[in-house]
Amino acid sequence: WRWFLPPRAPDPVERTANSILSGALAMIAALLGALLLLWPVMPLSRTGNIAFFASVVPLFVANVGLGLVFRRTGKRVLVARSFLFIVYLVLVGAAFVLGGPRSPTLIFFVCFPLLARTLLDRRAAYVWLGIVLASWTLLTVAEIAGMEFIQMQTVGDNTPFVLAVVFLCIQLVIFFVGDIYATTISRLSERLTQEAQRQHDLALLDPLTGIANRRGFFSAAEHRFAADPQRPRHCALLVADLNEFKEINDKLGHLTGDSALVYFAHCLRESVRHEDIVGRLGGDEFVVLLDGVRDAAGLERALSLIALKLEVPVPGTEPLKLRAA
Repeated sequence: WRWFLPPRAPDPVERTANSILSGALAMIAALLGALLLLWPVMPLSRTGNIAFFASVVPLFVANVGLGLVFRRTGKRVLVARSFLFIVYLVLVGAAFVLGGPRSPTLIFFVCFPLLARTLLDRRAAYVWLGIVLASWTLLTVAEIAGMEFIQMQTVGDNTPFVLAVVFLCIQLVIFFVGDIYATTISRLSERLTQEAQRQHDLALLDPLTGIANRRGFFSAAEHRFAADPQRPRHCALLVADLNEFKEINDKLGHLTGDSALVYFAHCLRESVRHEDIVGRLGGDEFVVLLDGVRDAAGLERALSLIALKLEVPVPGTEPLKLRAA
């Protein structure tokens, strides 16, 4: 199956879907290749030989071609659509020589909407559901109208061909079950990873301001210094709290107080560099680790930028300018 596998995708769900599709292409190519190798010893009738070459050979060529296109381009949606359409044509063609609407291949049509849902999207599943229902309806109407379908399964010499079609359908079911299982596991793993990351962020971030909380600040600072313990570092630690914050809460309400905290955290974050660490220790107390500051001039520049930001009133409130110490 690795012969048909495209380059590694960054998304784990996409990688799983690519592996499933390449595995299906390789599985069916192997089955069809084995049938072609066994064809000389198959006791098929003349009709069976025609049906065999009209179905197996084009399907094998198309399947291998799709696999090579998938390996080269990685266009999973295009290849999945083509793959489903080709297998659908083979099963419909088999229905015409295996009894029409009574063909054993029609029961496997239920796989197409479900495969389209997992390989493509919900819209594709509805489209394939309509195609499957329309196909069965047309075959039934044709039989009622008097169309005679070939009953190849009643001829003993054609048993290998009938078995080949059944094996192809069984491979389709196996692929469908594996696809559902692998896709479900992959999506569940992705959700667990996202939830673990979310819980990690909640443990290290302040939920109100979005900057690091006390634990997150000390963890980031420890990691920063532990990255290169032998290297001498120059830094400055700025601790600030809002003036008259209790009065803001008492007079203007806690919502305004929360807005003031969020705005002050925003001013701190916008006034320093990306590599500097900004955190909220608790209440109205904030801390900034300025990395690489060698003298008082660097600290003064940061303080000037913060003071300039605080000249703008807190958005969404009555003209309220913050002051910090």
